[in-house]
Amino acid sequence: MKSWKTKSGYEIKRLIYGRSNVFLLTSDNKRILVDTSPGVYWKKLEKKIEKYSNGRIDILILTHAHFDHAYNTIRIKEKYKSSVYIHCNEADKLLNGENPETNGSNIMTKIITSLFGKTFMRMKNYHGCSADVMVYDRYDFEVEGLHAYLIHTPGHSAGSMSLIIDNEIAIVGDCLFGVFKSSVFPPFVTSPQDLTASWCRLIETGCSIFLPSHGNEKTRNQLIKDYIRHK
Repeated sequence: MKSWKTKSGYEIKRLIYGRSNVFLLTSDNKRILVDTSPGVYWKKLEKKIEKYSNGRIDILILTHAHFDHAYNTIRIKEKYKSSVYIHCNEADKLLNGENPETNGSNIMTKIITSLFGKTFMRMKNYHGCSADVMVYDRYDFEVEGLHAYLIHTPGHSAGSMSLIIDNEIAIVGDCLFGVFKSSVFPPFVTSPQDLTASWCRLIETGCSIFLPSHGNEKTRNQLIKDYIRHK
């Protein structure tokens, strides 16, 4: 299992890898899960939580409300009594189990979204869940005893956000795409302008490692290179 550690000792494990990555952040006193994967991964995710988190999830952070990130939210909240965090722009989507709008960012994905996008997203609606904490521009976890914070990083969707840990590692949802070596640009984007502004904000955190929801980690140099190309 792939894992990362910050200099002050926070550990991040990638519990699910494939259709959508799921990350577990552990510290001395907290267990934080980032995203939940699609419904088909529930049993696998449940086993990983029991094994690596002793059946404990204090906080569930949703980078955004698309089904491949939020489908299992209600299961986690009910089983582990977790507090659910989501950006205010997508709290209603989560409550109703609806997918936020997004658009294709290249020729192929533009064709797909124009022909099948709305129908596909309706087919992927999920069991809704209420949020416990709605994030606006920034949410600081210092009150929880963690050197970590959430920031709004829209572009892929209106309510996308990223978790910054120790100003070293960022868990970024679909703000970056980790499948291709030559680019971090995601295949589905609502606003390219918002996306590049979010990249700038991520660069300003000083993080050197960026963990996207699809694919593998990206480096600071890779992000800066794409930022210069697209800004």
